[in-house]
Amino acid sequence: MQEYPNDENGLAQLRTQLSLQRSLLAIERTFAAWIRTGLASMGAGLGVAGLLGHLAPPALVLAISITLVIVGGAIYILGLWRYLQGYQRLRQERQRVTSLIVIIGLIAALVAAAAMGLILLLVY
Repeated sequence: MQEYPNDENGLAQLRTQLSLQRSLLAIERTFAAWIRTGLASMGAGLGVAGLLGHLAPPALVLAISITLVIVGGAIYILGLWRYLQGYQRLRQERQRVTSLIVIIGLIAALVAAAAMGLILLLVY
């Protein structure tokens, strides 16, 4: 069982630390939601091309597909931007956060996947 501080200053510090941990979890959940949304947009763009390619005018299908893949890539960048805002605030409070190298590497890989998706749409 965890011991809690008996004095007010100790309780205030504990509450502050718990609040920072909740903020970190909220920022990471929000970042994950941005990533899921970007993946869904990219998947929808590639799915439209695959499923409707022969049922609708090719130019329309291509335009919709390209738009959805570009939106997916933009969502990744926006998600990174929003994460960095929260990251800065938590680093100021000396809260331990996920390494920026990991986050930026993930976004770089996802943006590269979006670019490959665009290339595939334009080639095929």
